[in-house]
Amino acid sequence: MSRSSFPDGIDTFTELFDLPFDKVMSAQRLTELKMKASLTNDEQNELLDLTSSLQEYMITPETMNKFTDALSAVETFFVNNVQGFIENKQVIWDSYIKQFKFVGKWTTGKAYKFQNMVTDNNGDLQICQKDHTSTSANDPIKNQTLWIKSSSKGDTGDTGLNATFKGDWVSTASYVLGDAVFFGREGSNHPLTFIAMKSNTNKSPASNPDTWELYNQLYVGTTEHPGASVGLHYIEVTE
Repeated sequence: MSRSSFPDGIDTFTELFDLPFDKVMSAQRLTELKMKASLTNDEQNELLDLTSSLQEYMITPETMNKFTDALSAVETFFVNNVQGFIENKQVIWDSYIKQFKFVGKWTTGKAYKFQNMVTDNNGDLQICQKDHTSTSANDPIKNQTLWIKSSSKGDTGDTGLNATFKGDWVSTASYVLGDAVFFGREGSNHPLTFIAMKSNTNKSPASNPDTWELYNQLYVGTTEHPGASVGLHYIEVTE
């Protein structure tokens, strides 16, 4: 039978103190009486009196047994009622952490998860508040129930991405979200800079605007590039 009242109640214990000097003789006498094989009635009464007067300075077997039972009750309660709860919450927390990531430009027909981050059509950073599949009706700019704007696009027109430069684009190389490459180097012409919006291999920046975003702030050509980002200044060359 457990001496602990936990978890139905809270156990109480007598507060203990260091043995003061004026109690040393009493403690020695108590030890002497306990070492005897038998006691007279007077000695038995003396033992009870000493035990009572020294109660605040002794750790008795009863106290230790009650403490052990209380500790065991707490451990049992934790294993049976708390540990599983924490593990389940950890799984949920882990899923939120893994979903807290930038997933590129917002687009329709895509399944977004709670905590996913996107750039909207204004170039602002938006954070998803609820799992959903995107439609034109829940555009982040229009729907601030499903999305919350985390930061606004800067006046310079930068997308705010931290890119890792990988040199000239190579068809056989593997790229991940945030990689930056040069593309379109022809002779002395300066190449364009593209940012990877998702992992890819052999996806040419020239024809895959869903995979690569044109990052240059000034683009001159006969037609607007399909991967142009918000803030890009386009100069059209005509005959």
